[in-house]
Amino acid sequence: MAGNSPSDKKVQIFGIGVNAFSALCTVLAALITAGFFVGRVTATGSKPAPTVTVTVTSGRSQPSSAPPVNTGSVIGQFTDFALSSGYGIHLGPGGAPQPDQTYNSDDLGYLRDGIQDNLLSASQLATLGSGTPGYEACKQDTAYANTIYQVSTNQVVCFTGHGVIAAITIKKVVDGPTYYVILDVTVWQAS
Repeated sequence: MAGNSPSDKKVQIFGIGVNAFSALCTVLAALITAGFFVGRVTATGSKPAPTVTVTVTSGRSQPSSAPPVNTGSVIGQFTDFALSSGYGIHLGPGGAPQPDQTYNSDDLGYLRDGIQDNLLSASQLATLGSGTPGYEACKQDTAYANTIYQVSTNQVVCFTGHGVIAAITIKKVVDGPTYYVILDVTVWQAS
């Protein structure tokens, strides 16, 4: 007999088919998850919470967290800093930075390529021809390059970028099982 078996009967929930009920539950769950109903239902007679705004003023301005730094002021300095081949550093305020293995995208990187020792930069480097490695000497030396090839002991290289100027003195180039350079670095605030 067709139509009398339990499998032939259509199941309905709340007067709608199973597929329609399933789709309705899915839409309702999505609306609840998205927060659609948040704040839309309130209890009868409830009042919204009051909003309180507090404004405090004073006749004095608040000091900034850091004092302004004058152009040409030393903001970082470190000596006898060892920079290994394949590593780079960021030049900024404070003491010696932590080297990382992004030598070709840092402010200053060192790479021994098997033949020569090279300093690399993501910004501007210039070899200081003569004079004391100071702020003005580095500021005026504008023969910029991204790589200084065949660095040597007592050579001074200037860095210019992201609001700082730095003088890097190469104190020693160490060849051996580990290639590295020993540097003295002074960083100034640029204009």
